[in-house]
Amino acid sequence: MTDECLTNNQAALAGRLVAIMRTMIQAANEAGVTLEAAAVKNLSKIFDRWPRERTYPAPLDKSAEAEEQLPRDLYVDVFERKVRGQTYVFQRCNGLNIGDRLTDNAMMADDYRFHDVFHYAYVAVLTWSPVIRALFRLKRKSDPKIDEAQDGARATLIEEGVATWIFGQATALNFFAGVKAGELPFDNAKSWSASSGTWIERSKPS
Repeated sequence: MTDECLTNNQAALAGRLVAIMRTMIQAANEAGVTLEAAAVKNLSKIFDRWPRERTYPAPLDKSAEAEEQLPRDLYVDVFERKVRGQTYVFQRCNGLNIGDRLTDNAMMADDYRFHDVFHYAYVAVLTWSPVIRALFRLKRKSDPKIDEAQDGARATLIEEGVATWIFGQATALNFFAGVKAGELPFDNAKSWSASSGTWIERSKPS
């Protein structure tokens, strides 16, 4: 039966809904949960991803020394330039070159040389980025434990791994062309949470 037939036949639609509800009740009983509990959890998940009111948490490094905090306003010029026939990506901030000039580091060009924009996005959205801390010399040296555990080599490698994974997902999904805010595939959001969320959680000030 087509959707149009169901639209014009309320009795048929009701019959379909009854069959669906019976299946849901059976599945809930087998799982040992009630439909009410499942509905409450589902609504909680929906409003967690698409909240009615956006409430932003305090910056993760709000308790750090002022000179060791990530910048709250940051303007970085990312551009390409050829040097002896090779195309590189450069970055400048406040008139100074930042970091090393970058290539794709791959056999085939894939634009990965621009991947540092991910790190800047982490700063903008999460106020978290061991990579940018190292690049801008903002490691929290005043707290040796945080400096070692949250701003050190392990944290940097994890962040680079997350950036590489996201780039790979973007490549497979046509660089998210046409994807609007809030439309990121849920599997991607869950994988991001699993790959880096725990680490960021551990980075929160106590």
